[in-house]
Amino acid sequence: MALSIMSGFSAPWYVAGGWALDLFLNRVRRQHYDLDIVVFRRDQVELHEHLSQDWPLLKVTEDSEGHHRVPWTRGEWLELPVFQVVLKVNEEDGTNAIEVLLSESEGDQWFHRDFSNVRRSLSSVGLKSATDVPYFAPEIVLFYKSKPVPPQGRINGEKDQADFAEIQPYLNAEQRAWLHRALQSRYGDHHHWLDKLQALHA
Repeated sequence: MALSIMSGFSAPWYVAGGWALDLFLNRVRRQHYDLDIVVFRRDQVELHEHLSQDWPLLKVTEDSEGHHRVPWTRGEWLELPVFQVVLKVNEEDGTNAIEVLLSESEGDQWFHRDFSNVRRSLSSVGLKSATDVPYFAPEIVLFYKSKPVPPQGRINGEKDQADFAEIQPYLNAEQRAWLHRALQSRYGDHHHWLDKLQALHA
């Protein structure tokens, strides 16, 4: 589906989330309830032109009352904290079924929207599957999945834990080293994935 949605879009784009990890392993590991596509924020004008003919584009905003989906109008430039554009909503539970995530970049580097010191060369942020689908690098996907749930500091979700357990043995040395550095940059020495990555890296 991602290929059909993004066909003709000339700027870089990548499948993200759980689907990206499946593309990395070249197999579907579990059922997915959404599709995330990453596009760089700098390419949002072209993104709007590309999608607005076929999809009702909704930006996700947040205030004291929670998250809201509101129309993304032509010519409107989206700045942080807005980073989600919803194309389709699941009728069953109202969650986002298809969304485009606007990702940050500076020069030849990608950086995390909340932790600008966590960076990756643009030439290293994406890979291509055996079927020629571009997807976000697995180490970056796992970094997003490492997010804790305050205030307990627990890791978010059994699926994220399972994703790490399945994917980390297949990361190469450079990917593991990058993820290890990124986790340390964000959490210091207090993330339980660090020991597993270090053991594999040794």
